[in-house]
Amino acid sequence: MKYTVKFLLTALLCCILCANLRAQVGINTDNSTPDSSAILDIKSISQGTLLPRMTTAQRDAINNPATGLVVYDITTQTFWYYSNRQWNEIKNGSTLISATDLVGVLPAPDFECFSTVGTLPIGDLPYHVAVSGNYAYVLDERSDELRVVDVSNPGGPQRKGSLSIGTFPTGLEVRGNYAYIIDRDRDDLSVIDISNPDMPELKNTVALGQTPQAMALANDYIYVIDFANRDLTIIDIADPLNAAVTGSTPSLGGGATSFLSRSGQLRLCSR
Repeated sequence: MKYTVKFLLTALLCCILCANLRAQVGINTDNSTPDSSAILDIKSISQGTLLPRMTTAQRDAINNPATGLVVYDITTQTFWYYSNRQWNEIKNGSTLISATDLVGVLPAPDFECFSTVGTLPIGDLPYHVAVSGNYAYVLDERSDELRVVDVSNPGGPQRKGSLSIGTFPTGLEVRGNYAYIIDRDRDDLSVIDISNPDMPELKNTVALGQTPQAMALANDYIYVIDFANRDLTIIDIADPLNAAVTGSTPSLGGGATSFLSRSGQLRLCSR
């Protein structure tokens, strides 16, 4: 009887161990252990895995499909998965999405959620704007000024300091304690210290081409397109007080402009 009990206990233990071992399945040719995160781990360098293949009609005929079920539709020649009580197509390869792909996926636009929070008269012809932290920096074409606005309270923006800058400023970028402005008439880049919003101060200028028209800031460089010379000029601003042109690329075409507002107001909106 004693040996019979030992045998039964040993057999039961083996059954438990086998059940635990079979909780994960590995299919491979190198006898490797399945990854701990996978219930099924298939490994091969010469063969793939085939999922069930069927027509669209056969796919739609599946009774009570489980969420996450995946099949290959030989009618559409694409993979489909079941989620949110419907079959969803996995697009082939292309990274392009057409408008029809988004029908029923994106919510309908609700323009009622947009509303003006606050406004502030900012000039006759505000031309460019940049926002950094709690401040908005606006170029006004009529007065040729850089104007600083405190927008920490969107419902009550407040004018701070201003600075006359050139005769035809056409571009504005802000980073850290400095604002960078290109001027189409003076043909230069101005570096302005904005660490004190009440008293912006011109610190440096860099001569450019004949008609600097558009600009962009990335890393430690400012890129300027010149309308007349049709070239791209690159300025190193790693040290704003010693900013300098590092090179240019000719024959890139004309420049471009962008307008903020013709209403003479800075508008702060919510969504």
